Amino acid sequence: MLDIKFIRENPDKVKEACQKKKVDFDVDEFLKIDERRRELMKSIEELNAIKNQANKRIQLAQSEPERKDIISQMQELDKNSDIQDKEFKIIDEEFKKLMLLVPNIPDESVPVGDSDLDNAEVRKWGKIPGFNFELKDHVQLAKDLDLIDFEKGAAVSGFRGYFLKKEAALLCFAIWQYALDILRKKGFTPMIAPSLVKESA
Repeated sequence: MLDIKFIRENPDKVKEACQKKKVDFDVDEFLKIDERRRELMKSIEELNAIKNQANKRIQLAQSEPERKDIISQMQELDKNSDIQDKEFKIIDEEFKKLMLLVPNIPDESVPVGDSDLDNAEVRKWGKIPGFNFELKDHVQLAKDLDLIDFEKGAAVSGFRGYFLKKEAALLCFAIWQYALDILRKKGFTPMIAPSLVKESA
């Protein structure tokens, strides 16, 4: 995922990446949403600061009429704050969804094309075997061997999510264990973090 600061400072590079990768993404519209989100964040922070000051003024009020007047002002601020909080929640959700769709910037050396047929072959290594049957890619092999469930994975976690099953899950655990053994020899301390996190995280 690209950093939002990079996108703000390099919109033309992001637009070029969209064209090269054939991604239908409106960079200008996204930046408008980002700008409105930042405006709302600033406004909400300012309102919160004013409300904090008003709370102190209530405590220091010299009379009941003065106190009631400050409370009345705070109630009006609360209404405006609620409206802005609702708008921010909607626009923040949209911002987060769009951030996931921004394509990474391809390397300048990568050729632009319509499919993998336009890829440039840099070099070959070893003897290329020949087969008398149609070759399958890793996705088809995983499906045929019932090692991965892409449909349920995407339903649970979104685009490109998947469940590893059977031997694929065992192989994944084996790789983790292998990596952990190497790290422990280098002084790494294994830890298991809490599986439940705060809603904000």
